[in-house]
Formats: sequence, C-alpha cells, structure tokens
Amino acid sequence: MDGVSLEEEVDRSTVGVDDMTQVGLAREVLQRLAAMGVAEAVVCAGARNAPFVKLLDSALGWQVHGFFEERSAGFFALGRARVSGRPVVVCTTSGTAVAELLPAVIEADYQGVPLIVVSADRPRSYRGTGAPQTIVQPGIFGAYVEKCYDVEGEVPSLTVSGRRPVHLNVAFSEPLLDEEIGPWALEAAPFARAVQSASGRSVAISGRTPLVIVSGLSSHDADLVLPIVQKWRRPVYAEATSQLRGRLGEWEVTGLETVQDMRLDSVIRIGGVPTLRFWRDLETLSLPVWHFSNQPWCGLPREREVHALASLELARCEFEPWSSTERATDRRRAEKRDELLAEFPLSEPAWVRRLSEKIPVGSFVFVGNSLPIREWDCCARGGHHVEGNRGVNGIDGLVSTFLGMAREDRPNWAVIGDLSALYDLAGLWATRSMSVLDLNIVVINNGGGKIFSRMFNTPLFENQHELEFSGWAKMWGWDYFKTQNANDEWPDGAGRRIVEVIPDEAQTQTFFTAWEMR
Repeated sequence: MDGVSLEEEVDRSTVGVDDMTQVGLAREVLQRLAAMGVAEAVVCAGARNAPFVKLLDSALGWQVHGFFEERSAGFFALGRARVSGRPVVVCTTSGTAVAELLPAVIEADYQGVPLIVVSADRPRSYRGTGAPQTIVQPGIFGAYVEKCYDVEGEVPSLTVSGRRPVHLNVAFSEPLLDEEIGPWALEAAPFARAVQSASGRSVAISGRTPLVIVSGLSSHDADLVLPIVQKWRRPVYAEATSQLRGRLGEWEVTGLETVQDMRLDSVIRIGGVPTLRFWRDLETLSLPVWHFSNQPWCGLPREREVHALASLELARCEFEPWSSTERATDRRRAEKRDELLAEFPLSEPAWVRRLSEKIPVGSFVFVGNSLPIREWDCCARGGHHVEGNRGVNGIDGLVSTFLGMAREDRPNWAVIGDLSALYDLAGLWATRSMSVLDLNIVVINNGGGKIFSRMFNTPLFENQHELEFSGWAKMWGWDYFKTQNANDEWPDGAGRRIVEVIPDEAQTQTFFTAWEMR
C-alpha cells in the first residue's frame, strides 16, 4: 500500500442512502457475507451498529457471541477463525471501538487468518466535523487488511481470499431501526480456503549439511512434512507448534541451542517464523536459507523467496546424514538440561517441564509469548497439540485467542505469563456463552516481565508487581489453585480453573546462568 492514496485503496459504494432501509442495508451485508461462507460473528453492541445487533440476535443459522470490549473480542474472533478455518466477523459500533481492533487485525494478517471487521459508521458527511463517535474509519487498518470497503447505500460485490483480514465499513443514517425485525434465516455457504499450491517447478537446495527448523504447522501439514524430513536424515529442530515434537526419532534435535555448535552450511525453514534464538542470529550470519511455508513471510531482513509448503515434495537435494558424533553432542546437551531441571526444581523451566508432564497427553495447549513459549520449547515434554500467537509475537489478547480456539473434545490449557494475563483480564467474558467446560489457564507469576531482567539491568523494563490472581478467578466464578512447591497436590478432572504458579526467582536465575555456561 506504500505510495497509494486512501481514495485508491478504499472501495466506496454509493447508490444514495434512500435506496434501501438501514435494516435492509445491514441484512444485505450479512447475506453477502453468508454467501461467502461466513457462519459466525462476535458482536460488540452499540447504538450505531444497532441494525447488525438486532438482525444477528434474530438470525437463525449463525453462531453469535456477545462481547462488551472490542480488543478482547477481536482476539476471540481471531481464535474462532483459526480453529474453524472459516472467516469470522467481529462487529463494532463507530468511533474508537473500531480502533481497538487494530492489534487483532495485525496479528490476523501475519498469521494469514480471514478475520472480517464489520464496523458501523455515521454518514460520511460527519467525517472531519468533530461530531461524537465520529472518526475516519475507512483505512484505519492500513496495510493490514486485504481490502477496505466503505459502504453508504448499496453493498458492493465482496471478495475474501480467506488468507487476510478484510474491513467492511458501513455508514448508517438515522433512524437506525427503520423496519420490524423478526426471526430470519442466515445460512452460510460452504467455504473453501485458498491454499497455496506448488509452482510445478522443483526447488534446488544446494547445501549439503543444512539444519532443518520446523515451526507453526497444522496437524495435517505436520503429517505431510514428517516423512519428507525423516528421509533427509538431517537434524530437525522441531518447535512445539510444529506438531512434530517426539515424532522424528534419531533426527530430532533434543538439546536446545545445540544447533549453534553444528557443522552447518545452510538452513531449511518449514512452516511459521521460528522462535529459536538461532533464527535471529541468522540476521547477521551468511548462511543461505530456504523457506517453505503457506505464509509469504521470510522472517529475516534479507530478501528470500518463500516456496509453498507443497513444494517440499519437489525439493531436489543431496544431503550428508547428521553424524553420530553430532547426535551424541546433542544428547549430552539434553542430559545437561535435564540435570539442571532436577537440580533447580522450583525454577521456571522446571515448572514448565512439570506442567507438560501433568497436562494430559492429547490436550490442546496454547502457549503465551515472551518467556513461556521459549521455556516450553526448551523443556516441555511432547504429546500435546500446541499453538500460540506467533504472527507478531505480542502478549496482548492471549487469553481471548486461547478461548476462541478451545476445543469441545479435549482438555484445553493455556500457559501464559503474569503480564499477559493482566493484559487480557476481560477475556473471560467470552466464557459466559461458551459450552466448553474443560478450560485451564496457568499463569506463571514471576512478578513482572522477567525476560527483560536477563536483557537489561533496569527494573523499569520489568513492570514489577506483587499482584496475584485469585480475584480474577473469583470474578468469573472459576476455581483457583496456587502452587509454589513441587510436591503440592495438582488439580484433577475437567473444570474451569486458574492455576497460579509461583517460581523461585533465585533458582530460575541460577538455572539460566548454569545453562548459559554449559
């Protein structure tokens, strides 16, 4: 969108506001969306979007969630779109309510999630007047939406690729509810998301001793990738979100950061942009990198072509097998980590290992950004389906995204930091209308952003606090369990609970010091 004016980027449709009632306009929008495969909406009610609210409240066929706070609602809708594979609408009133959705829209764009923002607006003539709840809403999401439609009157033809967010801004005149609304059918058409296919040409990988890094795959894609990378007989660092942990046999890297000592001439990245520290080191290393992903992002500041994930099957390569000597070094590194976990059982990494062992195998686990996902990759056992918000790695909206992705058919666990929990306290509002009963949120409460204590020797970075989370559980009627001893009894059975883990700060610092000196 660089260098393109707002007038060029926003599709404006105007056929005169008298051509259709306001309720009729809203009904036409919803019908168009249903015809595109939309079957679900998260609604933040206000006066200006009253036509949408009343229609959705009366519609038969869509799943509708009510939410009072737009930022959490946007992330909940993001989670629903991720788990359903369909576009999901988040509908707001006018003014700053729309602006609250920006973080979720950005995250959706970098994850390739078809989030659809439907914002109500005052008539265009109000823009620039300072009238209440009137801002310039078209274009507010900038480069982070595939298309912005500014509608006043008749609804234009809508297109959604299913790979990026879309903004549909609808200007309503008063009276807003200008016809009676009764029960009506809103039936969604089938939706097939466009999948990036192989180009038909094979990809030549010139390296002989690459490291393979895999991250951010669906279970389906992981099953396709597994036999390919096993055939290569090269070291594979499988992040938890790859869904490949524990499935790669002798070719799986088990010692975190062992990769720094390997004999490598290249890197093959598969799936999402990795969390691994070594990935960031590639910004300054001259190693060539081949990317295979369903997302267009290179993830590095240097220009690199990203091949469709389907192109893996067409890759032409001739690799040297990962040597037994390097595999032995990796296993010793893993043993050293396990020794440190046993020596410092109350450290954060040891708590994460313990959590991964206590969470039932096969559970859905959503791991928060900052320290939790790094510690999970470092220390957790496998056997779970692991997801996270790795589009832009933010700590906002994690609770809401987790709830949006929660499954009916298995236990659901979120593992997040204390600041992430504080950032999204309103997220539990969504559970008021959810039928999922087995919801567990683990808050690793270390009293602030401890990731910064190892990066910057300045307390202001950490946002230190002495808060605890029993009040959060009580507010929403959830069970509460607090633990800071490895021998404490662990909550059992299905339910809705907040589990607050208090790691030992001294043991955590000692663990990381010993690990970095290994």
